[in-house]
Parts: sequence; structure tokens; C-alpha cells
Amino acid sequence: MLHRFFSAILVGILGFGMAGAGFLATADARPSQRSKPVSGLPEEWSFAQLLEKDKDYDFTARSGQLASAALRSGSLSHARRAAALYTLGETRTSSARSLVEPWLHSGTVEERCAAIAAWGELAVQPEGEDPVLVQALTDADLPVAESALLAMYMSTPKLAMERVAFLVANPEQPLAPAAGHILQLFERGLCSAPGPVTRRLELRWQAARMFGTVKGQTWTASLIEELSKDLFFIDRSLLIEAGTLDDPRVPDHLLEWLLLNPGEEAPALTMMLKMPSAMDELVKQGMWVPLNDAQNQAILDVAESRGCSRLIPETLGQLALQPQYRQRIAGWLVGVDPAYRDAIEEHLLSPVPSVRAQAARSAGQARRAELVSRLRDLSRDPEISVRIEALVARVREGDRALAWEPLRDIFIEQRGQFSDADRDLALRSMLAAHNDRVLDLVHNIRVALGSGPERAKFTAILLLGGRKLDSSGIREIFSTTVGHDFWSLKMVEALGHSGLPEDRRLLENAFPDPTSYALNLILSNALLAHLSEEVVPLLKHAVWNGDFNQSCLAAILVADRYGPSRLMQWLEHPPIGAHVEDLRRLGFMVGSLGGKEAIDLLTKNLGATAGADRPELQGALLGALSARTY
Repeated sequence: MLHRFFSAILVGILGFGMAGAGFLATADARPSQRSKPVSGLPEEWSFAQLLEKDKDYDFTARSGQLASAALRSGSLSHARRAAALYTLGETRTSSARSLVEPWLHSGTVEERCAAIAAWGELAVQPEGEDPVLVQALTDADLPVAESALLAMYMSTPKLAMERVAFLVANPEQPLAPAAGHILQLFERGLCSAPGPVTRRLELRWQAARMFGTVKGQTWTASLIEELSKDLFFIDRSLLIEAGTLDDPRVPDHLLEWLLLNPGEEAPALTMMLKMPSAMDELVKQGMWVPLNDAQNQAILDVAESRGCSRLIPETLGQLALQPQYRQRIAGWLVGVDPAYRDAIEEHLLSPVPSVRAQAARSAGQARRAELVSRLRDLSRDPEISVRIEALVARVREGDRALAWEPLRDIFIEQRGQFSDADRDLALRSMLAAHNDRVLDLVHNIRVALGSGPERAKFTAILLLGGRKLDSSGIREIFSTTVGHDFWSLKMVEALGHSGLPEDRRLLENAFPDPTSYALNLILSNALLAHLSEEVVPLLKHAVWNGDFNQSCLAAILVADRYGPSRLMQWLEHPPIGAHVEDLRRLGFMVGSLGGKEAIDLLTKNLGATAGADRPELQGALLGALSARTY
């Protein structure tokens, strides 16, 4: 507990008189000699903010049990092991010394600092300074030595004060800045620069996040609560799945959602998933057009992945007016306007490799014989990126005999002649193809590869393409931590397509991630695909707090994935602060989805004798009547 730290400083100062204050001035006057901190403070936090947040952290006996189990498992990242070691000191877990001791002299500097901090809390020295901490004061890694000094000061402040005072009075000593840093906190209540105190506060924060509690909740629960208040997050990660439902209520709510929020990404994306032709008609009639890059990219990504570009010619025509999108969509528009074929022909001869590469992809998308024949020439282009796009485009068009082998060579037969960057280009091109013939090639190459990250990327491409196969290779990659890079995000997305319970458990353990908004978007969407309970609080928040269309779409999604009885339960036990209009709105969806049977059940469960005076039943009656129009 941090209050033990302040108590230690106070006792030390009182026991040593005012000597510390004088020595502090000496220490402050000289430049710091500390090495760079092992784990710096988050940039957005000042020291005062970090100290204020520290009041929210706590550790329980359960925290110690979780940390012990994690250390015994062995499969830990360095940061998580450091957090687990520190937690054992905070909870003073019995028999923890045997788990901490090996890391006093081995591991990363961060792990050793955590072990030192824990050892100081677990020490059983009846009198005198702990010899392990005394020895650590001369450690070759200065942060470890500084951590030992702080641990001694916190565990035996009166004994350590003489040592601290000596160090402050002798600025040539390597630990003098650390001693001044410790006293500065008591003198001013703040630390002007990073040091052992800030490092320990940061370590405590990481430990509380992973094993303790924040504001009385586990960090996971706290993060989920924060995410549930972010309706944009819920829209983009969960409500877009309403576009995959067959429920007849969805189009009406979706259309109104888009028209009332014309510049938001989620409604446009969901429209593309559910009814691209209807969206295109809105563009044709001048009732709506994409307004920003986020919407434009979402529309193009869905058109590419779902193969529905032919359904949105008006929308693509609008986007083609913007130079940054014209080349990407040229292949889709060749059938609408031959001028796009001429543009592709021109770009195939461009001196710029990236332009030729995109033109090769567009030529494959156009599916015109006169363009496809040009791909054979581009397959011998001096630039590898152009060759890859031309070869993948040829595979899409069925040129298996001549295009498979050069692509296999990049990964297998002639692997040494190509770089990792070349292989990444090929992987991304095959991922973007969204084509069964290309997936056949991906499967062929995957079979020939050994286990490891590269094979896991091939697995992700196949899962995202709708193929069912073993995903254990991806789980192995994520055995210690889930990354935030492009391929990690794709692998997480792919696990959402596997349907395997072991993948669901991995995703649940990774959600929510404390640092990556993008990863949380994909994790929550994947968990919804697995029907995980972890994302239900987010959907519940949308049901109660979204606008009318958001709320109704969330309710339809909940009923489809988790059953309509879930909505009935929420209506019977509404959250504190729910307004009459909220009750009436959810009642409307319960009645619309369940009809007279739902009304009868709701009447019984609410103990109502008449519906006119209960907003839940008023809404349910209206919903049941509206359902007759579908």
C-alpha cells in the first residue's frame, strides 16, 4: 500500500531531525546521474496525476493467488512477470519468497526491480538491514540498486535514513540522486524527474491493472465500463453486425440511422453490409453521399471483401471523382465506363512501381481478356511489388499452371532469394484478393510451411476467407501477449471466424486491451461472433443509452445472438436512472420481437393488471402492433 511508503518517509524524517532537508538542497543542485528508467511514466500522466490515481489501486488475497499462479505457469511476458512479482510483495503472499528469489539476480532489469521491491515487503529480518537489499545496492544495473535503496527505506526507514542522508550529502555517489529523489517526495509532495519513486508507482499501476483492483473493480471490469460508455466504439465494433441479420426490422432502423447521422462511419458500413443497393440508390437520388475518408474507406473495404462492387456503381462513380480513390476502383468500373480501361492501360506503363502494382490489381478486378493478357508481361516486371500483384491477379483469373509456382517460390522453393519484406507484400496481396482460387494457393503454401509466425499469417488469411482449419498456430503466437501490429490484428479477427471454444477463451483473456483502441474494436467484434458474455455489457449500454435507432438495432442484435429473453430480463430489472422513454423504447422492441406472448409474459412478471400505466407495457403493445407491418 502506498500509505506505508508515506509513513516510512515520515518516520525517517522525524527520526533524523531536519538533516534530510539540508541534504535535499545539495542533491537538487546537481545534475541527475541516473540511467534511463526501466519503465517510464505514460506521457499523458504527470507525476501528480500518477500519485492521485494511485489512491484508486488495491490488492487483495485473490491478487496474490493470481500472481502466484501466473509465475508458476511460466508463460509470461517480461512486463507481466514484473507485475506478478510486485503483486506478491503488495499482498505479502505466504511462501512467495521462493517465487521471488530467482528473479533477484536474473531476468530483465524491470523484472529484477520488481523482485527487489517485493523482497523488501516480504523480508523477515528481525533486526538490522536485509543483507539481500544491502548487496543489491552495489548492483551493476543502477535501476536495480536504486530500487533496493527505496525498498530499504520503505521497510526499515530509521535504519535506512543514515544511509540516505550520507548519499545526499555526497553527490559523487552513484545513488545520491536516488536518495535525493526519495526525500524530494516528502519535502515537496512531488518528484520533478523520473527516479525510483516514479518507477515504483508505475510498476504498482501495472500490477494493479493486471492482478489488483482499480476503484474497487478489476482493471478489466473498469476498462469495459469505460468502453461501454463509448457509443462510437460500440457502433463500430458491435452494431455493424446488425448488417448481417435477416430481421425485417433492421432496414428501417438502419436507413434512418444513416440519414440522421450522414457523416458517421458505422451507419455507412452497416448499410454496405446489409443493403448496398439501397445505399447506392440514396446516392443516385441525391439523398446521401459519403462525406469523409472514414466512410469512403469503409465502403471500399466492404466492396472488396464482399465482392459487391457491382451493386454500388453510383457510389463508386462519386468516389472516382476523388483522385486518391480513382485508381483503386478503376477495375470495378470498367464495365460501366470503358474510359476506366484506358486509365488502367495507361497506369500499367507508369514509371512509378506503386502505380503499376495497383494497375495490375485493377486489371485483375476488371476481368477483361485484353487486360488479363497484359498481366503476363507484368509478371516479369523488375519490381517485386508489381510482379506479386500481377501474379496474384492471374491466380484470381484461373492461371494456376503458370502463376502458382513463382508465388510459391517466394515462400518455399527459392525462399533465400527473397526478403521478409517481399513475403509480406505477397501475403498482403493474397489477403486482399478475397478469392477462392487465391485461397487454394494460400492453403497449398501453408501446408508446406513449418510452424511459426508466417504459417499463422497464412492460417489467418484462410480463416478470414471462410475456410475452416486448425487455429492452434495463432494461439501459440499469442501464448504470452496479443500484439497490436497489422498481422496480429488480422489474426485476432481471424479467430473470430473459427468457432472454437479455445479461441474464445484466448480472446476473452485478451479483452479489453489497456493500450490499443484498434485491438479492442477487433476483439469485441470477434467475441460477439463467439457469443461471448464479455461484450454483453457493451450491448446493454447501447440498448439503454443509444438513440432510438442505435437502441433498437442493439436490441435486435442481442435477441438474435443471445435470445430475446435477455431483453425481457433487462426490462424487468432496469438500471438505476432509466427514464420512462428508455423503458418504453425497450418495451417496444420486446413487443415487436415477441408479440402477444411477450406482452403476456411481461405483464405477469411485472405484476401489472393493466398496461396503460406502465411505460414498459405501453411500448410492448406498440411494438406488437408495429410487427404486423413486417
